[in-house]
Amino acid sequence: MASANPQPRGWGPFIYAGLIFVWGIVGLGLIFLRARSKRAKAARRKAISGGLASVQTVLWLGAVGGFIALMATGTGFGTGLLAGLAPVAATIAQAKITKRFRLGLDDYHLACTKCGHPMDLVPEDKDDALLTVEEAAEEKAGGMDYEIWNCPSCGAGERLSVKMSKASACPQCNRRTLTETRTTLVAATTGRGGRIRVDEKCLNPKCGYARSTEHSTPRVSSPSSSSSSGHGSSGSSSSSFGGGRSGGGGSTGHF
Repeated sequence: MASANPQPRGWGPFIYAGLIFVWGIVGLGLIFLRARSKRAKAARRKAISGGLASVQTVLWLGAVGGFIALMATGTGFGTGLLAGLAPVAATIAQAKITKRFRLGLDDYHLACTKCGHPMDLVPEDKDDALLTVEEAAEEKAGGMDYEIWNCPSCGAGERLSVKMSKASACPQCNRRTLTETRTTLVAATTGRGGRIRVDEKCLNPKCGYARSTEHSTPRVSSPSSSSSSGHGSSGSSSSSFGGGRSGGGGSTGHF
């Protein structure tokens, strides 16, 4: 007896490939639109990197799910394998387009809000002299990125700040200069939990905050015991750390 609905089997791989490729390109377009809405160069780079990681995660999760679905419906392996090249093609296209966009970003000049002319960015190795001690410490710690732009036409200036993720806000001075180091004191095994030491240090020279805490870590679960996780558990302690490592847009200041 002939199949009641043979069409999806024939067109399924092509529909799947088309959807995957379209999502890859559309997702990339949304990333670039978001990046172009940022004024700071560092914020544009951050939007591209973070957005691209999210788009590619969804791309490959959808690709794997679609490939499994195609195999489950009886699609030939050769046809399914051909359709599986769609996410690869989308990723290659994303890489080429992203590379060109980043190269163009190197020549990016902020438009002056007063006269509209392109502004010049003060180089990283020279802008520390124009920052406060706390701001320079935030840049060194990797918690903030400050950009100072000067207009050669009208002499106006603009400062932009972008949150970065290598350091968080210090609970004492509230500057994004808090770094964290984790040291394993006792390695966890399948038989017992472990222990780590967390060292927090503020790199703001006007603060000096530092704290060390120790925490228990759970046992390493084995495949045989994953179904019986209720038998025995190691003790644990918890504490809250100063500041979240959230990224985001920058703030703008004129001078």
